[in-house]
Amino acid sequence: LMSSAQFKTERIIELCNFYQNTGIVDAIILISPFNSFGQIPATNIPMIGISYPSNEYHEFDYLCVDDAIGIADGIAKLKSLGHTKIAYFGEKYTWYRQQYFENAMKACKLKVFSSLIFVSTEERFEKAGYDTATRMLKQGNIPTAIFASYDDVALGAAEVLKASGYRIPEDISICGIDYTQRQVIPGMPISSVNCHIETQVDIAI
Repeated sequence: LMSSAQFKTERIIELCNFYQNTGIVDAIILISPFNSFGQIPATNIPMIGISYPSNEYHEFDYLCVDDAIGIADGIAKLKSLGHTKIAYFGEKYTWYRQQYFENAMKACKLKVFSSLIFVSTEERFEKAGYDTATRMLKQGNIPTAIFASYDDVALGAAEVLKASGYRIPEDISICGIDYTQRQVIPGMPISSVNCHIETQVDIAI
């Protein structure tokens, strides 16, 4: 059975209570991009969470990939390719990845340009990429590389940039994180940091 919590912790708790009270499942895997599992009470049903690193106390086990390490690897790779002017594209739910990006830039002794930090407050997924890329082009301060908070944002940005005449990666390189996009639009090679989501699910199961 699959249930969507719509990114709401209270809905996760509601669903956990539902499954416990009905007895129709004998285990639960919780998947959330937020540091919210500490608010979820223990149940009589075995549970495991898939999330990002947390210092919270949890009533159940959870597993994660350390995004900070993955983003640091991505920035180090861009630097090794000669990029020093790197933009960040994100959205309101990826604030923690923005922090990891800024930390990685500083660790690589690269300047974090506040004018190249673009966060979409209204859009998500590809639309967040459209929004951030459009705003960057309007501003006119173009970097040599973009690090996106996840692959969908990277793809959306790539579509806008290609439509504006930029070649990827010849004119501007784009890197995302998660490695969720198995197929990208022809002519737009995008890099991605692999977070091994399939392996996380295999371990959880």
